[in-house]
Amino acid sequence: MKFLQIPTISSICEFEEESVEHLLLLCEWSRGIWMAICGLKIDRGAVRTFDGWLLSTFDQINQTMDGIGMKTRIAFTCWGLWKARNEAGAWIQVLPDRDKSWSRPRNGWIKVNVDDAYCRNSNDCGIGIVIRDSLGQILEAYGNYIRGSSAGMAEAYALREGVKFAVQNNFDRVTFEIDSLIVYNSVLKKEESRSWQVQPVVSDIQNFLQMIPQQDLKLISRTANGAADWFANAARVRMCFVDWRQQPSSSLVGIWNKDGSLHPLVLSYRLFDSVFLFVLSFLFCSVS
Repeated sequence: MKFLQIPTISSICEFEEESVEHLLLLCEWSRGIWMAICGLKIDRGAVRTFDGWLLSTFDQINQTMDGIGMKTRIAFTCWGLWKARNEAGAWIQVLPDRDKSWSRPRNGWIKVNVDDAYCRNSNDCGIGIVIRDSLGQILEAYGNYIRGSSAGMAEAYALREGVKFAVQNNFDRVTFEIDSLIVYNSVLKKEESRSWQVQPVVSDIQNFLQMIPQQDLKLISRTANGAADWFANAARVRMCFVDWRQQPSSSLVGIWNKDGSLHPLVLSYRLFDSVFLFVLSFLFCSVS
């Protein structure tokens, strides 16, 4: 079964969240086009909305001799950027099949799930890493706060952290799971990243992967990456993880339970349910 998805990542740079302002003005690629064609330097800090920038620019142009010619070049530049965007990636994407729920790795293997949480307005990022074995036992789980320039960059940082953790702990059979198609393709060299900023991170990931005897990288859906997503979002708002094992939030326990992970608190809930059902059955039989 195939799914249709409206992408939220720019088709031009592939690492910033897509918006009219980013596509037409703020993307590094777009800013270079404006300078080359119109001689305009786009100030990222001054842009709030595209229409506000356009009105302000036209006010300045009206005071020049070549006002009409410059406005024409601006119009054609906007059209060209939009056309390039559509050619770089169609608005509707047909995505490959992905696992919709978390599953245990093969016997003797370790599974590492990674995810990111990125706030465009503040550039605050969180990365989440969750490591489980073939029994579903949680070996480690944590999140880190970082500063980043895009969601794609944060996702690449998350994967690098997960792969680095596996290398440092001498894991020899590991499955890594992410939900970013762009990072997935970049690491497996299915396509070159258009962001020069993320290339060193991708290279680090590839080098670390070569240090693991048996490993694979899987692309999954967001619904199968709930635990890593929880830690990423918690890290972005700088939540403390000291007591997540002894006193996890109800939302995290729900994710462990949904995934079938063997967390001590989840096991205690299951044991309580079993004992409760046994007592009810005993009382029912006694009354009968």
